[in-house]
Amino acid sequence: MPKAAGIDWNQDRIILGAGEYVANEPIVIDHEAGYLGAVQIIGSGQSETLLHGTGDFPVIHALEPVSLHNLRVTGPDANGGTGLLMRHGYIGALTEDVVFENLRRGIDIEGPYGYPKVVHFAQIHRTTFNQIGEYGIHIPYGHHCQQIVGCNFIVGPNAASIYLDYVSGIVIERCLFLVPRSPSIVLRGSYSIQIHNCGFDGSYSPGIDIGDTGPGYPDIGIPANYPAKAIFISGLQWVHDDASPGAGIRARNVRGLYLRDNFVVQEPLADVDGSVTDFHESGTVAL
Repeated sequence: MPKAAGIDWNQDRIILGAGEYVANEPIVIDHEAGYLGAVQIIGSGQSETLLHGTGDFPVIHALEPVSLHNLRVTGPDANGGTGLLMRHGYIGALTEDVVFENLRRGIDIEGPYGYPKVVHFAQIHRTTFNQIGEYGIHIPYGHHCQQIVGCNFIVGPNAASIYLDYVSGIVIERCLFLVPRSPSIVLRGSYSIQIHNCGFDGSYSPGIDIGDTGPGYPDIGIPANYPAKAIFISGLQWVHDDASPGAGIRARNVRGLYLRDNFVVQEPLADVDGSVTDFHESGTVAL
């Protein structure tokens, strides 16, 4: 196995000291650390340990569970590279105190899409996504139990911070989004999604876009325009750009949207049309 960035990655616990580690090819993690264990990659700090990918490839390609701690992962620029690419069917992962920077995508889960449906027990904590060109976090089709907690998103002007594509069981909590010209959180055909106590600062578009304009996955029985279902949002703090005021949430083709105790600079909180059924809003406060 090649020693990308000068390190032997075929270990259960990899300690990276201070310094820059340059990867001219993907770092492939393809061994399992014990039963349902995760290979641990531990740096010395976000500003001390830099793992840099030089091209349009995943810096870390995890074929088995991996946990990242206390380091910075960078690419050539916001048009190339993925910080962490995880195999579809990934179980047991943790990313905490990590910065993903100057990449096309921060964290991505690869296909193929199909049965059996996948379960991801993954947690993304205290992670920063900076200067990202397309997606900060992209989670495609499957059943997921995933927590995204305490993260900061300062992505590029046309990037989505979090893109959920026909998934379920995601909790997004205590995250901060500096909203660019496109929505920060995009939900397509997803259900049982919870978004709590998150802040959105400055926008030319809704911070959260719920619905589906995509083609679906007809080969596995998911038609185009499949509705989002059971979306719960509370404690949102929405501060729009003064030059382009608008609703913090845009909802189309949703079955069950529940908004409670959210804060906005000015109402309305949500732009909802007749395609949304079972809509409930309570406790909205205009600051």
